[in-house]
Amino acid sequence: MKKKQLLMTAVLVILVIILIFSQRFFNNNFKQVALLDNDISSLEEFSMKNQGYSYSIPETWVVKEKAENSYKLYQAEFNSEEKNIMGYVELLSTEEDVKVLAQKDIDNLALKHSNENIENYSCNGYKGIKLEYTTKVENGYSFINTNYYLRLGDTKVGKFAFTAKKGSYKDNMNAIYDVIVSSISAQKKYFIFIIT
Repeated sequence: MKKKQLLMTAVLVILVIILIFSQRFFNNNFKQVALLDNDISSLEEFSMKNQGYSYSIPETWVVKEKAENSYKLYQAEFNSEEKNIMGYVELLSTEEDVKVLAQKDIDNLALKHSNENIENYSCNGYKGIKLEYTTKVENGYSFINTNYYLRLGDTKVGKFAFTAKKGSYKDNMNAIYDVIVSSISAQKKYFIFIIT
């Protein structure tokens, strides 16, 4: 009886391992398909000016960096080539919890908003949240908004905000957002020692 239990346990462990690797393979391929479906073939890396972080945006998108201040250490706006996705990336100087920041953003919205959804999010070892909500402007257009808040250090939060018009929104756009947000990384610092 014990041999049968051991054999069944071994088979189940092997099946779980196969499922885990299959899921990772499927997730990576799904993101690639989503990028290609939206005519995105490659990403361009941007440095957050002396802040030690970089991120990547599709190379066909227009990126405009904005002036920074003591709270917003880095700011850049972006638009997709077709202008169906727009948004911005910011590096904030704050010790506030990311959930508090997200709630403040919702509370300060001037537009009517609905369908709020907050969930935990993590990538590249950074933990944070993902906030989704719908806004509506006076002339009747509705927009689907997706914001990511990542705690990058004790005093730094990375914020990515994406907006898409409801009529042009596709379900696979979240995969594009995830690829962009997961591209954030700490830049490696190189030291050169000169021996004289």
